[in-house]
Amino acid sequence: MAIKIYILESLLPNIVQDPQTGRELFEDILPRYSAIYGQGSVTFEYFDISSKQELLDILDSIHTEITDMDECILHFEMHGTATGDTGLGVALKNGDDADWSELETYLIRINYKTQNNLHVIMAACYGAYIGTVINTFRNIAPIRSFTGSSKQMNAKEIRVFNEEFYHTLIHKQDAFEAFKVMNDPVFYTKYIEALFDKYFETVVIPRLVQANKTNTLDEWGLIYQHSYDISFTKPFTVETIIKDVYDHFLRYMIKQNK
Repeated sequence: MAIKIYILESLLPNIVQDPQTGRELFEDILPRYSAIYGQGSVTFEYFDISSKQELLDILDSIHTEITDMDECILHFEMHGTATGDTGLGVALKNGDDADWSELETYLIRINYKTQNNLHVIMAACYGAYIGTVINTFRNIAPIRSFTGSSKQMNAKEIRVFNEEFYHTLIHKQDAFEAFKVMNDPVFYTKYIEALFDKYFETVVIPRLVQANKTNTLDEWGLIYQHSYDISFTKPFTVETIIKDVYDHFLRYMIKQNK
């Protein structure tokens, strides 16, 4: 499986407060570790983006380029936007804002095409708010994992993360290994499966168990099948409903006894 890294930067040039950390990643960090360990299956591209429309066009082109044999990392180097406790998205250098709700459709298409192998890294203030696009039982999962911070950040913190994460990724040729070994006090990673597991454990499974006890499991399954156009395995059981819902929303094959 190829690991494709797309660095998406939108920062004003020649401003002390806005160092081009994305360009540094592309021109220094990634080539340096590739020279040490060999580039292997890792490829990387850099985009200097001016507007929201340009960002959307690039996401479209990435969707066209990638295949189901690719693991995709979208690395955003932009200013994050947030209002109060609600994350909104990213700010482009021409003044445009791109909300996560607007980007969700593009992320879903990429994640679906890679068979749930899209990772988003937000080297931006409030980057962790990308988690707000994950709305259980509404759409196919837009990402496999996201990495970001819930606070304001500075260039030094971004550089430390970029060095450590991509060092491990290129050395090990394994994105999951790179996420696993990260022990960064600023950035943290969330996997979509963990979010779904928590929702299932606290909400879905108790309802399924109760429906099973009251002999209303068939009715429960038919309601979800109609509402979300899921092809459920019949006869309905607690185990098959859980598996079918995971497969539909995550496009991630799990064992029957998950």
